[in-house]
Amino acid sequence: MDAALDNTSKFLGIGAIIRNHNGEVKGALAKKLNGGLFVVEAEAVALLRSLEWAKLLGVLLDSVEIDALSVLNLYCGRENCFSQLRGLLLDIHVLLSYFPGVSLVHVRRDANRAAYGLARFSLRTDGELVRLEEIPSPIVSVVLME
Repeated sequence: MDAALDNTSKFLGIGAIIRNHNGEVKGALAKKLNGGLFVVEAEAVALLRSLEWAKLLGVLLDSVEIDALSVLNLYCGRENCFSQLRGLLLDIHVLLSYFPGVSLVHVRRDANRAAYGLARFSLRTDGELVRLEEIPSPIVSVVLME
Protein backbone atom coordinates (compact mmCIF):
# COMPACT_ATOMS: atom_id res chain seq x y z
CA MET A 1 0.00 0.00 0.00
CA ASP A 2 1.09 3.57 -0.52
CA ALA A 3 -0.06 7.16 -0.47
CA ALA A 4 0.38 10.11 -2.80
CA LEU A 5 -0.38 13.72 -1.94
CA ASP A 6 -1.55 16.58 -4.12
CA ASN A 7 -0.72 19.58 -1.95
CA THR A 8 -2.29 22.02 -4.42
CA SER A 9 -5.76 20.48 -4.38
CA LYS A 10 -5.35 18.98 -0.88
CA PHE A 11 -6.22 15.44 -1.95
CA LEU A 12 -4.75 12.16 -0.79
CA GLY A 13 -4.44 9.20 -3.13
CA ILE A 14 -4.31 5.66 -1.78
CA GLY A 15 -3.06 2.63 -3.64
CA ALA A 16 -3.23 -0.93 -2.32
CA ILE A 17 -2.55 -4.29 -3.90
CA ILE A 18 -3.33 -7.73 -2.53
CA ARG A 19 -1.13 -10.52 -3.87
CA ASN A 20 -1.09 -14.23 -3.26
CA HIS A 21 1.99 -16.24 -2.24
CA ASN A 22 3.06 -16.41 -5.92
CA GLY A 23 2.96 -12.63 -6.29
CA GLU A 24 -0.15 -12.67 -8.47
CA VAL A 25 -2.51 -9.70 -8.06
CA LYS A 26 -5.73 -10.79 -6.35
CA GLY A 27 -7.10 -7.30 -5.71
CA ALA A 28 -6.24 -3.65 -6.24
CA LEU A 29 -7.59 -0.41 -4.81
CA ALA A 30 -7.09 3.19 -5.90
CA LYS A 31 -9.00 5.72 -3.82
CA LYS A 32 -9.02 9.51 -3.62
CA LEU A 33 -9.72 11.20 -0.28
CA ASN A 34 -9.75 14.74 1.01
CA GLY A 35 -6.26 15.39 2.24
CA GLY A 36 -4.44 18.39 3.62
CA LEU A 37 -2.24 16.03 5.64
CA PHE A 38 1.43 15.75 6.39
CA VAL A 39 3.22 12.87 4.69
CA VAL A 40 3.38 10.65 7.77
CA GLU A 41 -0.34 11.17 8.43
CA ALA A 42 -1.15 10.42 4.78
CA GLU A 43 0.79 7.15 4.93
CA ALA A 44 -0.99 6.17 8.15
CA VAL A 45 -4.40 6.96 6.63
CA ALA A 46 -3.46 4.93 3.54
CA LEU A 47 -2.53 1.98 5.75
CA LEU A 48 -5.77 2.28 7.72
CA ARG A 49 -7.98 2.49 4.61
CA SER A 50 -6.11 -0.40 2.96
CA LEU A 51 -6.66 -2.60 6.01
CA GLU A 52 -10.34 -1.64 6.10
CA TRP A 53 -10.64 -2.66 2.44
CA ALA A 54 -8.89 -6.00 3.04
CA LYS A 55 -11.16 -6.69 6.01
CA LEU A 56 -14.22 -5.84 3.91
CA LEU A 57 -13.08 -8.31 1.24
CA GLY A 58 -12.55 -10.97 3.90
CA VAL A 59 -9.04 -11.83 2.75
CA LEU A 60 -6.37 -13.24 5.03
CA LEU A 61 -3.18 -11.21 5.10
CA ASP A 62 0.23 -12.64 5.92
CA SER A 63 2.08 -9.35 5.66
CA VAL A 64 1.49 -5.71 4.79
CA GLU A 65 4.29 -3.98 2.92
CA ILE A 66 4.83 -0.33 3.68
CA ASP A 67 7.57 1.97 2.41
CA ALA A 68 6.99 4.60 5.10
CA LEU A 69 9.57 3.65 7.71
CA SER A 70 8.45 6.54 9.92
CA VAL A 71 4.93 5.08 10.21
CA LEU A 72 6.32 1.63 10.94
CA ASN A 73 8.61 3.04 13.64
CA LEU A 74 5.74 5.00 15.19
CA TYR A 75 3.50 1.95 15.15
CA CYS A 76 6.17 -0.19 16.79
CA GLY A 77 6.73 2.47 19.45
CA ARG A 78 10.26 3.34 18.35
CA GLU A 79 9.33 7.02 17.99
CA ASN A 80 6.97 9.36 19.82
CA CYS A 81 3.91 10.63 17.99
CA PHE A 82 1.46 13.48 18.36
CA SER A 83 -2.14 12.93 19.42
CA GLN A 84 -3.90 12.81 16.01
CA LEU A 85 -1.47 10.21 14.73
CA ARG A 86 -1.80 8.23 17.96
CA GLY A 87 -5.51 7.73 17.23
CA LEU A 88 -4.75 6.54 13.69
CA LEU A 89 -2.15 4.11 15.00
CA LEU A 90 -4.63 2.72 17.52
CA ASP A 91 -7.19 2.20 14.74
CA ILE A 92 -4.50 0.44 12.67
CA HIS A 93 -3.69 -1.79 15.64
CA VAL A 94 -7.35 -2.76 16.02
CA LEU A 95 -7.67 -3.57 12.31
CA LEU A 96 -4.46 -5.61 12.29
CA SER A 97 -5.95 -7.77 15.05
CA TYR A 98 -8.45 -9.08 12.47
CA PHE A 99 -5.56 -10.68 10.59
CA PRO A 100 -3.92 -13.24 12.92
CA GLY A 101 -0.19 -13.52 12.40
CA VAL A 102 0.02 -10.56 10.03
CA SER A 103 3.21 -8.52 10.09
CA LEU A 104 4.03 -5.01 8.94
CA VAL A 105 7.09 -5.14 6.70
CA HIS A 106 9.18 -2.21 5.55
CA VAL A 107 10.06 -2.27 1.85
CA ARG A 108 12.07 0.12 -0.25
CA ARG A 109 10.12 2.57 -2.38
CA ASP A 110 11.27 0.86 -5.59
CA ALA A 111 9.66 -2.37 -4.34
CA ASN A 112 6.37 -0.53 -3.87
CA ARG A 113 6.02 1.07 -7.31
CA ALA A 114 2.73 -0.61 -8.22
CA ALA A 115 0.93 0.63 -5.10
CA TYR A 116 2.41 4.10 -5.55
CA GLY A 117 1.28 4.07 -9.18
CA LEU A 118 -2.28 3.36 -8.05
CA ALA A 119 -2.08 6.10 -5.43
CA ARG A 120 -0.93 8.62 -8.05
CA PHE A 121 -3.58 7.40 -10.49
CA SER A 122 -6.32 7.92 -7.89
CA LEU A 123 -5.46 11.62 -7.70
CA ARG A 124 -6.57 11.97 -11.35
CA THR A 125 -9.93 10.27 -10.79
CA ASP A 126 -13.06 10.75 -8.76
CA GLY A 127 -14.16 8.08 -6.35
CA GLU A 128 -12.36 4.78 -6.28
CA LEU A 129 -11.16 2.01 -8.55
CA VAL A 130 -11.43 -1.56 -7.28
CA ARG A 131 -10.29 -4.58 -9.26
CA LEU A 132 -10.46 -8.20 -8.15
CA GLU A 133 -8.47 -10.94 -9.88
CA GLU A 134 -7.09 -8.51 -12.48
CA ILE A 135 -4.33 -5.92 -12.78
CA PRO A 136 -5.64 -2.36 -13.19
CA SER A 137 -4.52 -0.80 -16.49
CA PRO A 138 -2.57 2.10 -14.89
CA ILE A 139 -0.05 -0.35 -13.35
CA VAL A 140 0.07 -3.29 -15.76
CA SER A 141 3.61 -2.53 -16.96
CA VAL A 142 4.93 -2.08 -13.41
CA VAL A 143 3.39 -5.34 -12.16
CA LEU A 144 4.63 -7.32 -15.15
CA MET A 145 8.20 -6.06 -14.57
CA GLU A 146 8.16 -7.11 -10.89
